[in-house]
Amino acid sequence: MARAEDLDLYRCPVCLDVLNDPVSIPCGHSYCLGCITDCWDQEEQKLDDLNSCPQCRETFSTKPALKRSVVLAELVDKFKSTQAELNQLQPYADPGDVVCDICHGRKLKAVKSCLVCMASYCEAHIQPHYQSAALKKHTLSEASPKLQDNICPQHNRLLELFCRTDGVCICFMCTTEEHQGHDSVLASKERAEQQKTFEEATELCQEVICQRNKELNSLVDGTHFLKDAAQEVVDHCGQVFTELLQLVTGARTKAMATIEQKQRAAESEAEGTKKELERELAELKSKEVVLKQLPQQDDVHFLKELQQIPAEYDTKSYGVKPISFGLIKKSISELEDKMEAICSEFEKKVSEEESTIILEMKDVSNFSGRVRSPSVLWKKCGKL
Repeated sequence: MARAEDLDLYRCPVCLDVLNDPVSIPCGHSYCLGCITDCWDQEEQKLDDLNSCPQCRETFSTKPALKRSVVLAELVDKFKSTQAELNQLQPYADPGDVVCDICHGRKLKAVKSCLVCMASYCEAHIQPHYQSAALKKHTLSEASPKLQDNICPQHNRLLELFCRTDGVCICFMCTTEEHQGHDSVLASKERAEQQKTFEEATELCQEVICQRNKELNSLVDGTHFLKDAAQEVVDHCGQVFTELLQLVTGARTKAMATIEQKQRAAESEAEGTKKELERELAELKSKEVVLKQLPQQDDVHFLKELQQIPAEYDTKSYGVKPISFGLIKKSISELEDKMEAICSEFEKKVSEEESTIILEMKDVSNFSGRVRSPSVLWKKCGKL
């Protein structure tokens, strides 16, 4: 990994960028060919052909010939190539990431934060904290976007103490003012003492997570069982009601057939009576014609024809016999009453079962502390 100071070896003192087409002048300093040429052109306009080094200010009576430094150019090219490869390997900061406070241009992702410098650094810029004896004493932490939270807002100093009296982090200046006389210790010491509490809290949290996972799995399994049980009841219900509909349809068909048969029998009997009445009526009308003509006949024919006329007529009645469907109507009414009673009782039982399930679901949901086991609900569902 290239260090930050490596970049200074290849930086042009004029443009402060990596050397481009590097050249060296007699004093030993190196510049970009374009940068030193522009500097000397400006000096020639002001100082009458007196040229100097922009860095050490050594002057030259004659303008030095500028030749490309081949070795330095190769080193610069190699450095640029290495930097390009490193830039590809180093992760640039995405939105929400902690960025390096030293990088120029596009920021790299910070890997560490210094609680003394109050700055965050990428992998390259954090190296001085690992190499410098003075910087090694600084306290490093994982890259944090909230470094300012470690600074006392009143005294602008690092929060290094913990006030046990008030339960807050403070700086050393706070102990001489509002926290004077309080039970204060180093934050690192308090953290070490609170480590056991942290571990217990972590263990308890994990236990609760494990319990909740078990309850969740039980709830999921129970839901699947409930779905299967409900589907089984739906299938059975569909089958039973289909059979009941078939029975009702069969009874309806039989009743309709009986009514139709009785109707056809009554109509057939009425048709026979009708034909007999029409025949007898035709005979009577024929005799009526003869009777109307008798008064016009002579005595012999009158007496002879009169002997052919019957003295009496059949007085039997040909009235239509009433047809009764009372028994069928009564049977249908009784069937209707029974079906209504059965359906009403069935709906009542279904409603009671639904209320029971709803109450048990509320018992499971209205928990305090640990969630109650839903096994009772699943047992109840198994009875459906």
